Amino acid sequence: MRQQLKRLENCAHWDDGRPVMKSIVSQLGVGPWGIILLLLVLLVAVISIALILFFVTKAAKKADKKDQQSSAPPVIETKQDD
Repeated sequence: MRQQLKRLENCAHWDDGRPVMKSIVSQLGVGPWGIILLLLVLLVAVISIALILFFVTKAAKKADKKDQQSSAPPVIETKQDD
């Protein structure tokens, strides 16, 4: 319990006589350029993953269509005389 209070105390600062919680970003000392860089890195990662998933899905659909065409037996139509 005492360690939790110490952690809370370390995360708080005083503003107008009352304690206010600091954000994680301000605790790490990351400035606005660091935040922008972090967001850009995350954006690139998300776009890369989305593109990979798109092309893998497209290739899987193409392979599935090719398998269906090759495994289907040829259809031979016969005319029946009544």
